[in-house]
Amino acid sequence: MKHPGRIYATGEIVGKRIKSGHVPRALRADGPATTIGGIMIILGVLPKTAAFVAGIPHSVLGGAAPALFATVAVVGIGSLGRWTSTTTATAGSFTAIALNILFFHVGKSYGPAVAGSPGGGVIRLDQVNEMEELEFAETFGGLVHWQGGPTRPLC
Repeated sequence: MKHPGRIYATGEIVGKRIKSGHVPRALRADGPATTIGGIMIILGVLPKTAAFVAGIPHSVLGGAAPALFATVAVVGIGSLGRWTSTTTATAGSFTAIALNILFFHVGKSYGPAVAGSPGGGVIRLDQVNEMEELEFAETFGGLVHWQGGPTRPLC
């Protein structure tokens, strides 16, 4: 189901209506294209071709990447708008986005827990980064050996 979806998306990008005969022809063309991709991997291991690719300025790659990803995003959003029924791929995508937001962006948990006890309070990384030296020494004094007060740690 991946290939016909790509074929229809490509047709939308170039403004061509995809008919039933286009799908089998595109699938037959996918074989040689995949073979060429394998040859490109082999060429990447050869020193001269690797040096050529490494010589491409980062600004060129950096300038091309946003245009590529923006095109993919616009076509994907446009395709979602034209669908009349929800497919499993669409439902799965929306579910993944919603769960990502729920698990990683909602709530008061900011950063990984770096100290604490099960059932007790936890100390998060952002809290450790905001501690004064004395508070840090009191909190982690049993883990770190201090010489001459909290301003001169040994480790």
